Amino acid sequence: MADGLYNLDKTVTLTSHIRGVTVTPEPLRVENTLLDGSYHVQTIGTSPQRATVDIGATRSEMDNINSYFANSTSVRCEYLTKYLEGKISAPPAWTRSAYEYFETSLSILVNEEGSLP
Repeated sequence: MADGLYNLDKTVTLTSHIRGVTVTPEPLRVENTLLDGSYHVQTIGTSPQRATVDIGATRSEMDNINSYFANSTSVRCEYLTKYLEGKISAPPAWTRSAYEYFETSLSILVNEEGSLP
């Protein structure tokens, strides 16, 4: 299947206009200054992954994506040779780029990622 943002079983295409995907770890870190002035940095647990997905959408696609965020429904993103699954973690901030066409960057907390067959 082509690049796009889907529901988990890929029966609904939320949008097929993906401009880019960036996945970064978000470690939980505790930084302390010791009595001698040196620093101690502690990383707790394993780092969750967060993806930034730059997309474009029509008004109906925008409404569907907003609904998935509001209901905390998981989504599947396929881009080039990889896929990721997770939940949209922040409300999308849409900007109009053309008549009835909007753009945003989605922040997705990644539960699973892998390579496409």
